Amino acid sequence: MRELIDQIVWRDHILTLIQLGGSILLLVFALLYYFGEKQQLNNARADLEAHIYTNDDAEVSSYILKEYLDDYRALQIRGYAGPPRRLQWIETLRKIGEDNGIPDIEFTLEGSELIQQNVDPYWQAEVPIRATNMKITMLLSHEGDLYQILQGLQDKAPGLFNVQSCNLRWLKDLNEDVALTRLRGSCELRWYTASDVTQTWQDVSL
Repeated sequence: MRELIDQIVWRDHILTLIQLGGSILLLVFALLYYFGEKQQLNNARADLEAHIYTNDDAEVSSYILKEYLDDYRALQIRGYAGPPRRLQWIETLRKIGEDNGIPDIEFTLEGSELIQQNVDPYWQAEVPIRATNMKITMLLSHEGDLYQILQGLQDKAPGLFNVQSCNLRWLKDLNEDVALTRLRGSCELRWYTASDVTQTWQDVSL
């Protein structure tokens, strides 16, 4: 085999060898170009599929938005969605007391916190909801005053609340420092407010 190779006159085949080497280089470059273009094509197809999925999802979201946006705006106005309306709760409570002649309504209002699973009845994984505890103490002429306060808050205050507990007690002693009525009431309320998802939108003019 070596003898055969030694007998080859390489000078006679230089042009052929150059052509062969050039062909090999061209083949390598062509293969590299082909695989590069194939990868770009695969990437383009993946991007196209992603855009198609995103477009379909956007169309569904747009339909839902147009279908339910008015209802959602109504929930915002009623105080069910958005920041807790703490000032409005206080003002409404005072106005109810004035309108119904219920003196000396006192309250404490705690900070808001996200509700927890298996703790609050309105917990949803998809919708963050904040809860705010309020305690009300009041002088009552009769039990109906308590109903007027709770019903007034339900009808006029922006937001949703649960009555956690209420307690009525009758003072045994009456002195000059105490109002004519001896009936005292205290209630613990828990206000719920869903986080406003429209705050993350870039355009809410639809």
